[in-house]
Amino acid sequence: MSRLFSHPLISLLCRLFLGGIFIYAAIEKIRHPDLFAEAVHNYRLLPIPLENLMAIGLPWIELGIGILLAAGLLTRSGALILGSLLVIFIIAIGINLWRGVDMACGCFTLTGTGRHIAQSTLFEDLLFLLPAVQLFLFPFSTFSIDSLLASKTSSPSITGTPLNRVN
Repeated sequence: MSRLFSHPLISLLCRLFLGGIFIYAAIEKIRHPDLFAEAVHNYRLLPIPLENLMAIGLPWIELGIGILLAAGLLTRSGALILGSLLVIFIIAIGINLWRGVDMACGCFTLTGTGRHIAQSTLFEDLLFLLPAVQLFLFPFSTFSIDSLLASKTSSPSITGTPLNRVN
């Protein structure tokens, strides 16, 4: 099981899945910052002056880290950041479920009906946490910039002598 979990193709799938999810989620929030600010406000967890900052900044962080993950650059750091965000989302959703608040999630869709928070939303974020953990533990994958950079720094020179060795 450990070999399967650490396989580079599994890491590739996790990178593309998690990166894609966060890119998709960020685009709607960037297009409608006013609606996302309202969604952030409805959670009633932040001081009001921080709500707009969160509504403006968070989508760009999600987009940037999603792109880095999809490209396979700074994978371990990206997985740590997105995993931390997921834990924060899980806590925020859990608090509002405990309070009994019926509200739109603000996760993917901001216009129209939108999805309301529910136990399934909490479970979904817990599932999204799994690829973040996998990528943190096993960041190198097939077709990643991280793997390309790692292979270049450890490859021998033309003479067969390691590049970092001084004669």
